[in-house]
Amino acid sequence: MMKRMMTGAVCLGLLAMSSQAYAGQAIPEESGFSGFVQLGVGIVSMESNTVAGASSVGTLGERTLSSLQESPDSETKVYAVFNGELKYTFGASKTQLFFGNSLEDLVRYDFTSQIGVRQDVGKAGIMGGGILFTSFPTEVWKDPYMTDTRRQRTDRSSQGIRFAWENIMSSRFDVQYSYREISIDKEYSGNDYFGTGPITAYQRSLLDREGDQYTLAGEYTFVLDKQNLLKPKVTINSYDLDGEAMASDEIGVQLTHTYLGERYVFISNIYLSTSENDKRNPLFNKTQEDDTIGLGFIAIYQKLMEIPELSLVGNVAYYTTDSNIAFYDTTVFVSSVSCLYRF
Repeated sequence: MMKRMMTGAVCLGLLAMSSQAYAGQAIPEESGFSGFVQLGVGIVSMESNTVAGASSVGTLGERTLSSLQESPDSETKVYAVFNGELKYTFGASKTQLFFGNSLEDLVRYDFTSQIGVRQDVGKAGIMGGGILFTSFPTEVWKDPYMTDTRRQRTDRSSQGIRFAWENIMSSRFDVQYSYREISIDKEYSGNDYFGTGPITAYQRSLLDREGDQYTLAGEYTFVLDKQNLLKPKVTINSYDLDGEAMASDEIGVQLTHTYLGERYVFISNIYLSTSENDKRNPLFNKTQEDDTIGLGFIAIYQKLMEIPELSLVGNVAYYTTDSNIAFYDTTVFVSSVSCLYRF
């Protein structure tokens, strides 16, 4: 389903990985700037009736549908990978300001940009907070349910806040809470639907995709040995959208395994989730239920050309949602090759 894909592997053009992301990034003792920059190229293939594409790759979805019962066609595009984060640390107070896309988010395919602050509070851990925003808006259809007519694209973005508590009481347990307001530039869902005749104003209101998203997540890092880390994560999402047929509750689990070699780093991800919407969809006469699986693998070659700060990154990810309403079935495949420079 489109609203959940924005936190999965569909935010196109953003993939970056680094071994530093798996060691619980402590705040440095010395003052100064740090961060990373990533450049590369990737390929994305998508099957979706609801996602139109992204500003970085253009149109991915099918513009004209003959029926709401048909499965989405696959579209493939090449895209540029451009990503980064800038941090400044005040060593004396152990305060860190940051802006951009966190490596810790990106390794789990959470493509949120934010600006914020982290504070080391001793044995209690690290407290942080930030403002979330969309760097590259995803494009959706103004009215995804139009048939036999060329559909028009519009931007979907979100903004909000996040609070995080890392290394709680000197443990390897982290908790995050975030709130996002989801906005669609031109939300016309159901306005031009005439499948079995025009729908009522109330029925159209059930399809509204704008609203609020609340997320609570907890994760723990298990150190298996000097080279292997295992990090399970549980996420609860509540989509309090204006359209009650679009609103839903979702629970997801993710498992990340990291192998830290001298020159090579390998990261494997698996993500599973299930969700149920609040009310019956007036166009399909069903209450939507979705099951999602995501798989990802990243390989990192460090010290590229014997430069300690430079790495070569290869990435492949697969994401699919199986819905009891076939219109919302979605599949995404992403792969990329890029160079990552840390400073």
